[in-house]
Amino acid sequence: MDKDEIIEGVNLLLSQVVLEKDSEFKETIFHTIHNAVVFNEVAADISLDILLPYCSGLSNENLSYVLSFLGFSGNEKYLATLRTYRNSPNKEIQTIAKEAINELRYRAFR
Repeated sequence: MDKDEIIEGVNLLLSQVVLEKDSEFKETIFHTIHNAVVFNEVAADISLDILLPYCSGLSNENLSYVLSFLGFSGNEKYLATLRTYRNSPNKEIQTIAKEAINELRYRAFR
């Protein structure tokens, strides 16, 4: 697959993952998106905005995926969202948010 096909496929998954009711399947979709983001470096090119309204309703596992995606995007518009999770009552989410902020800054300024 070329990069454009991967981006198209990931955008389709993003539009469906927010509608998915089965928690195990939802996590599988997030893991698939994560693989595309990490191994094909498409985070800057996919439609992550669709996930933002759903963050507060996600499980910690799925939220951790979303925070990572935002960090890998390198898009500074996601800094405010990531900063809100730095103060999460969940220590793991705090850590992931801090790592995502560092990743975002690295990618934004390279």
